[in-house]
Amino acid sequence: MENIGEMNNRGVELELNYDIVRTRDFYLNVRATYAYNNNEIDKLFYGRTDWPVKDALINYQVGKGVNFYMPIYAGVDKEDGAPMWYKQGHKGKPGHTFNPETMTKDESQLNELYQDTGKTQFAPHNGGFGVTASWKGLTLVADFTYVLGKYMVNNDYFFATSRANALSGFNQSRDLLTDMWQKPGDLASLPGFAYDSQFDTHLLENASFLRLKNLSLSYELPKMWMERTNFFSNIRLNFTTRNLFTVTKYKGADPEVNSNIARNGFPATRDYVLGVEFTF
Repeated sequence: MENIGEMNNRGVELELNYDIVRTRDFYLNVRATYAYNNNEIDKLFYGRTDWPVKDALINYQVGKGVNFYMPIYAGVDKEDGAPMWYKQGHKGKPGHTFNPETMTKDESQLNELYQDTGKTQFAPHNGGFGVTASWKGLTLVADFTYVLGKYMVNNDYFFATSRANALSGFNQSRDLLTDMWQKPGDLASLPGFAYDSQFDTHLLENASFLRLKNLSLSYELPKMWMERTNFFSNIRLNFTTRNLFTVTKYKGADPEVNSNIARNGFPATRDYVLGVEFTF
């Protein structure tokens, strides 16, 4: 038995934790973490220099990282609403004008159009930051997390824009109404109704994000009040919310999933918790 290859991962991690103010009545702390990781394939089995695995959307190549491997979407022809793809060796952004030198509209050629997209399957940058502030028994804690350079295949969007599913009762994207080609001259992102969705880079989305993971506000009742009760030593009121908001360009349900392909996953829930803590 032999491994398919060898991969080298290099990176750096940084952590900061600093008390800006620490007095009897006021406390302010900031913290941050950052991690960078870069991977590169050093060796493949049997001396190969590359190993394409189309079902996994990967082409392992010696000297490169693990990038997405799929047909590169060239946009929608504004004249006839047909989808376009870049030919092998050609890349670019989606547009609306067909160039037969660099593009094709032949769906039967898709299996031959797989190429390195240059988009990594492993986000190189991730980390978090937060702040804790307290004043006379009132405490605020906020923690953020972020990932940069992350890409995901939005498989849910494939079904949400499928013309076949539109006729069979599936939930559909509003983009079919607002961004689908209908007549010559339309500058649309989705091809006309006569053409169905294909598994190409129009599903490959920037899933970088910034998320407020935790926000809590608590208040400890004054000690003198506790002394008067002759029963409680402390009472703390708490309000906590998790995943309050996320900033991202990703169209899917949740960019923070442990996968490169979004498939019917449930997004992180937004929680609100109100509590009272008694200490005797």
